[in-house]
Amino acid sequence: TKSDHIVWDAIEKNKPQVFCDIKNSPHNNTFKKMKAIIACPMAGKKKSLGAIVIGEKSSGEEFYSSDTKFLMAISSQAALAIENAYLHQELEGFFFGTVMAFVKAIESRSHWTSGHSERVTRYAAAIAREMGMDSEFRDRLKICALLHDIGKIATPVELLDKRETLENDELTEIEQHPLTGATILGELKPFKDITNGIRYHHEKWDGNGVHEKLKGEAIPLMARIIAVADAFDAMMSDRPYRKKLPADRATKEIQINSGTQFDPDVVAAFMNVKNTLLS
Repeated sequence: TKSDHIVWDAIEKNKPQVFCDIKNSPHNNTFKKMKAIIACPMAGKKKSLGAIVIGEKSSGEEFYSSDTKFLMAISSQAALAIENAYLHQELEGFFFGTVMAFVKAIESRSHWTSGHSERVTRYAAAIAREMGMDSEFRDRLKICALLHDIGKIATPVELLDKRETLENDELTEIEQHPLTGATILGELKPFKDITNGIRYHHEKWDGNGVHEKLKGEAIPLMARIIAVADAFDAMMSDRPYRKKLPADRATKEIQINSGTQFDPDVVAAFMNVKNTLLS
């Protein structure tokens, strides 16, 4: 039972339990095939996280105080590693929750874009997987895709919902959202690849984009992937000024603009996965 088990004894007393002759101890039924044993608690900052148990030495020698001290050092490091892992998991969950809160804030401003970021993320992830990108890149791409339109928080809602053709100055204001988004997230220094993906997702492969006129592979790969995913979903969705396009027409537009607006390799990967995305 819990009360008479050597491991729980070590955890509850928060100190190592050493038995050099286990057969003549209260725990003789627990470790029947062992002669000696040490159970050392893994003490966290607020609670014990478990215990490390080692059996007898292969040489048959008894345990010494140096053995106990060595195991205590290992247990302490193990406890620290586990606590750090828990903390990382909690921070990761908090970060992703914050990202989703941003997404909801963006999409709550206009019902025309509801679900857009999530769909773009799904398309982008599928394209990246088809291109053979590793899991770390895909995870960061997902964050970038979810937040690619965060700059629209600063765009007047009347422009987002306008049914008439946008005036040139209005179009210019909407086109600022990639730069605004990158500025909003600019202080997140470890995520520069993500902010660059947001900043450049409306650049064009041939260098005729709106802002910095980046060309070809000078445009970050995240931005090139999101450009295709974003354009496809935009064409496949109703907007206040037009109805959505049929899937075959939207796909054709992506193909037509391969090599001018879009990276041909990204388009090729998109074409390979489009049927799965639409099913």
